[in-house]
Amino acid sequence: MLVDMSEQRRPSLEIRVTALEWEVRQLRAELIRAKTAGERPTSPMPPFAPVVEARLPADLPPPSETPDSSLEPTRAPTAAASPGVDLETLVGRYGMLGLATMLALAALGTFVSWAIARGLLGPTTRVVLGLVAAVAIGVAGLKLRTRSRSFGDSLLALALAAVHVCAWAAGPSMGLVPAPLALGCSAAASVALGAFALIEADEPLWCVGFGGACIAPFVTSTGQGTAPMLAAYATGVLVAAGSGLASRPWFIAGRVFAAGATLGAAVLYAFQKGNPGFTMGEWALGSNGWGPGYLAGYNTTSAFLTEAILTFLFLFVIFATTSKLGNSTMAGLAIGLCLVLIHLVAIHITGTSVNPARSFGPAIFAGGKALGQLWLFIVAPLVGGIAAALLWMGVFEK
Repeated sequence: MLVDMSEQRRPSLEIRVTALEWEVRQLRAELIRAKTAGERPTSPMPPFAPVVEARLPADLPPPSETPDSSLEPTRAPTAAASPGVDLETLVGRYGMLGLATMLALAALGTFVSWAIARGLLGPTTRVVLGLVAAVAIGVAGLKLRTRSRSFGDSLLALALAAVHVCAWAAGPSMGLVPAPLALGCSAAASVALGAFALIEADEPLWCVGFGGACIAPFVTSTGQGTAPMLAAYATGVLVAAGSGLASRPWFIAGRVFAAGATLGAAVLYAFQKGNPGFTMGEWALGSNGWGPGYLAGYNTTSAFLTEAILTFLFLFVIFATTSKLGNSTMAGLAIGLCLVLIHLVAIHITGTSVNPARSFGPAIFAGGKALGQLWLFIVAPLVGGIAAALLWMGVFEK
């Protein structure tokens, strides 16, 4: 009798083994598909045990490819796909949050107006409270970035806007501090935010910092500035931003940088047009150029070689300092010093471009020969940059 019972159980065991073989085949197929799609498992998967072929008796039918459902291993129920966020949820979640924020700001504004009307909040107290609020918002943004980067960046941008408002109030509005000091505080906050964004590799936050540095002169302006002062400030901002942006393959930030350079040229043009004795020259507004009449009068070949070779050196320094062979902690200093040396060499030859975005804005507003010679400051940096990339990838990166 025992023999008969064992004979009866054997087919069921063989069917179970066959079902396990089918499961192994399915897992192998999924693994192959995952590798083909370029996915990499986060932890090493243990190797599959060797498959043992089941040998069924001749009188039993071969097992089907799809095993019986009763033999499949029990799986945990999968969570239902979460439905998309509908309009009602958006209004309920974000609409109420926005309404609560507006009510809080309205209440705060009412209280401040009441306190100002009764002399409880003087000008200095208001500015100090604004700066304290900006610092508190910035600290909250830094803490929230670990959980929600976009929300934390929004708070940091709001903190920078509060600093700009305080600089405007302390400088041109109430005259508590000189306008240059207000400009310095506003620009320092913007530069600090941009530097933090470079360290964190945060492109949108860098755009906010660079934009804040671009608008700082207008926020703190008293109407007594001069075109040379604005040109010096714009040059410093563009050089600093360009040196920091050079090692980052950021598409949007590059466009923002070009827009900032164009804005600077447009403002310089507006300043100069207000001067009754101003006449637009062939290379006005700090445009790059070459040939007779431009600085030392170098010819086209000298200008092209200067821009191409110096761009090659600049990109090569960037590749070397930001790669695994270089010291990333000193990359910013090395890149900045290299850019300073490039300016010392090329500024009397072409005015130093090594970046098409630097040449584009002034040439658009200056017109004349500056616009006609713009092609060299696009082609030569591209040639130098491509040559540096090919040399680095072909020789040093290996």
